[in-house]
Amino acid sequence: MDLDLTVSIEGERLSTDLFEKPMALYLYIPPHSTHPPGGINGLITGQMLRIFTLCSDPERIKVHTLNFLHRLEARGYDKKDLIPLLDRAAKNARKYLQRSDEQKQQISKERKDSMARCIRLHRLFNPYDPSGTNTVVRTGEP
Repeated sequence: MDLDLTVSIEGERLSTDLFEKPMALYLYIPPHSTHPPGGINGLITGQMLRIFTLCSDPERIKVHTLNFLHRLEARGYDKKDLIPLLDRAAKNARKYLQRSDEQKQQISKERKDSMARCIRLHRLFNPYDPSGTNTVVRTGEP
């Protein structure tokens, strides 16, 4: 079991915070990896949504966001490239969390319906073969 959340009582209020294992190495995929270049967007979007969802204190959100930024920099990412991605992900996380449960369910249903009608062309990413000669056709959900 993985613990993601710390809950504490502060006065008459519950406070929640992101739990991070003290020995975690945070070995995020480095920018020079052979993974598709867009992978960092998903990593940042997911982690920012996790931070905004689990932290009840805005100051802790700032702390965790800065820690995340520094960890990505330590892996070789450039701060000037990360800042706009973090800003956009934070904006999207705030917007997502302001939606009602019904709105979230409706969006999820629309995405699933849309995915069922899609035909996907997937090009295998290989930085040594930019022509992308390997194409896979998939239909429906990924």
